[in-house]
Amino acid sequence: MYSMRHRRRNMRKVVGVLLLAGAGAVVWNWPMIRESARQGSLSPLAGLVASSDQQSALRKVDTPTHPSSPPTASPRPTLEPPRLSTPSTLPAKKSTDGLTVSNPSTTLPPSTIFRITAPTSQPSSIPVPAIDPAKATADFQAGMEALKGEHLLEARERLNRALHQGLTLADAKTARQALTDLADKTVLSKTVVKGDTLCSWHSVKAGDTLGKLARRCKISEPLLADINTLGNRHLIREGSRIKLIEGPFHANINKRDHEMHVYLQGLYVRTIPVALGEGGSTPAGTWKVANQLANPGWTDPRTGKRWHPDDPANPIGEYWIGLQGIDGEAAGQPGYGIHGTIEPDTIGKDVSMGCIRLGTADVAWAYKLLLPNQSIVTITE
Repeated sequence: MYSMRHRRRNMRKVVGVLLLAGAGAVVWNWPMIRESARQGSLSPLAGLVASSDQQSALRKVDTPTHPSSPPTASPRPTLEPPRLSTPSTLPAKKSTDGLTVSNPSTTLPPSTIFRITAPTSQPSSIPVPAIDPAKATADFQAGMEALKGEHLLEARERLNRALHQGLTLADAKTARQALTDLADKTVLSKTVVKGDTLCSWHSVKAGDTLGKLARRCKISEPLLADINTLGNRHLIREGSRIKLIEGPFHANINKRDHEMHVYLQGLYVRTIPVALGEGGSTPAGTWKVANQLANPGWTDPRTGKRWHPDDPANPIGEYWIGLQGIDGEAAGQPGYGIHGTIEPDTIGKDVSMGCIRLGTADVAWAYKLLLPNQSIVTITE
């Protein structure tokens, strides 16, 4: 019995000594422990901090905060920005009606001429001719004859050249409608007309994806899927045939007429009515499409009222196409863009804070055609 009690008493003494030694070690090393915790070297604390930071970094940002402010969320990977054309390749002169001309001398008053210069990035497979109303009339007549004979590519080439050279307003209206129909048949459909330099068939090979093919052609993946009527754009079968379009698409916005003319390279495709900035506040010049955002949120800078994504009352609609100014009044101008609207009756007017408004169907269509870092938008007076 004595021996047992003696051993227990000695054990308690040993434990007590160890506890005192451990406490002393903690007190002695406390400054170093505190410094390590402060610097995040203690793994449990560091893990909590990292987790908190990650949640903050992934938090969705409702953008843009202004109809003329581009999204500020972390940018998604995009194509490498192209080398922009030098000022000498951009529109240098304007006629009195705000249309770009390369030769101001003409036998017709500017007010009777309709001419658009496509804002193409270089190089373009479609040359843009100088203004020449006489040649324009000849090409227009030849184009309409080719159209009657179902010579679609000849008609498209002649009418497009005529529109660039400068037509009377009546002939220009006819040419634009014919070219819109031709673009729908030869470009924006699954048809490939033999000899078309803008469209071709591609046999899908191992490793091909719709995204890769779209980037190679400088068009959007959704547009390529639509043209090929693909139900699942993430699945294309090896050996199947895909129609490709040689992009990119561009746009020219005329402030006087409140119209946006869309082109494939230099080929006229369609005209869309737009609304612009109140008091002429939409800057003229050359812009590059910088980014896109579907289902954006928005904060009105005048009132501070905020609309979240999916809100049917969001004034800027379902799509945002951010612009970056690169020439003219647009140079260095941040925050402008093309977007939708919930007020369709404002189209054709000067009512926005400076951005370009499109109707619901038109902005959804333009969203698929205008590609970030590839498409150019020019705005003329």
